[in-house]
Amino acid sequence: MWDRSAVELRTQGRRRTYASGKDGCMLPQECEPDRYQIATLGVIVMKSAGMMCLLSLIVVISVEFSFEKVTLCRTHPGSEARQDLLSCFSAWDGEHYVRIAREGYDWRPDRRSNVAFFPAYPALGAMIHRLTGCRAELALLCVSHAAFFGCFVVLSLYINDRFVQQSTDLQEYSMVALGLFPTTFWMRMCCTESLFLLIMLLAMYGMRRDWHPLKVAMIIGLSTGTRAEGVILVPVFCWWIWERHRRIRQMSGPGTASRDWIRGLKRIALIAVSLVPVTLWGLLAYMGFLWIRFGDPLVFMQTQVHLNGRLISLRFANPAVVLVTVGLLGLGARKRWLNSHELLLSAGLLGLALWFQGAQTCIMSQPRSSSVIFPVYLVIGQILSRIPAPLASLLCSGSAVLLFFWTALFASWYFVY
Repeated sequence: MWDRSAVELRTQGRRRTYASGKDGCMLPQECEPDRYQIATLGVIVMKSAGMMCLLSLIVVISVEFSFEKVTLCRTHPGSEARQDLLSCFSAWDGEHYVRIAREGYDWRPDRRSNVAFFPAYPALGAMIHRLTGCRAELALLCVSHAAFFGCFVVLSLYINDRFVQQSTDLQEYSMVALGLFPTTFWMRMCCTESLFLLIMLLAMYGMRRDWHPLKVAMIIGLSTGTRAEGVILVPVFCWWIWERHRRIRQMSGPGTASRDWIRGLKRIALIAVSLVPVTLWGLLAYMGFLWIRFGDPLVFMQTQVHLNGRLISLRFANPAVVLVTVGLLGLGARKRWLNSHELLLSAGLLGLALWFQGAQTCIMSQPRSSSVIFPVYLVIGQILSRIPAPLASLLCSGSAVLLFFWTALFASWYFVY
């Protein structure tokens, strides 16, 4: 039996100390981490499942209300696709994902085609659709909600690793922010946001836990096959590789020879050069498919010029969401709640969306693009955990009202982004 009074374990990426029991004995050290990690993961999974189901009820009730009570907006020809309650979840871009899952890709140079939508999400939906025989809408919803559940779990694990002293309160408030923030209704629709957010969280968590660079590069590659914004993870990955090398060099001690340092730089450059193509494997695979199928690997960019204009919109919300997002990120940077990786990722995601969409579309779709910037939810969680509980409840209630309102309009084909 072990008679040490305490055992230090590396758990969740940090050092923890566990005191012995009354009998002065402990289990062997190699058995304790597995037991603790399994118990912690079980608690996180149950808490995430309960939180996601409870908060997603708002979206489900809103879609039902929209289908029964809200007049269908018929200014867009795609609104004719709404035939029943299930089809309400596939409004707007969801209609394209449903068609891809059913029939595959097509491209016509004279109009916008579904090659603009990346393949990872509809491919998973198509697999469920073909294996089970269920409707494509239902298959895609299964993917969206399973991925959204994974977002809650991985976000909780990430917070446990990033914020040791306040992980419990911050974890709960951040999950509330993820579930109630109005723009996250896209996570519960036939859209790719929840899957992309899950992959992005996995990549950031892997870098946080110092996973093997090849494993992290493969995860990032999957993100580039899900959304074009996945390429923003590539510079974050390169920055992480550099910091990883710097930590190893510091562990070698101050007396490390300069030639060893130069050799390390060469090694880190070799790793970056060799793994950057791996981080783009999803995008490169999709381009290869388009080249074989349509004779041009860049048709997914060419079809973007055929964006449809809409008459009824809530475009006034676009600059408001941008300002709120930038303000929250600025606050997180000023308070040092966000690290360099999170700030670089956020700046890249926001900047890429503004670059491609800002000038020509009056920052249209910014609420949708901002919904996957997960460091925003960390900042909101920090704010909610520090303000009085009644005020936090009031803010959450207001956000739930906006979530219900936007979901109802979206399901009835009103332009809400």
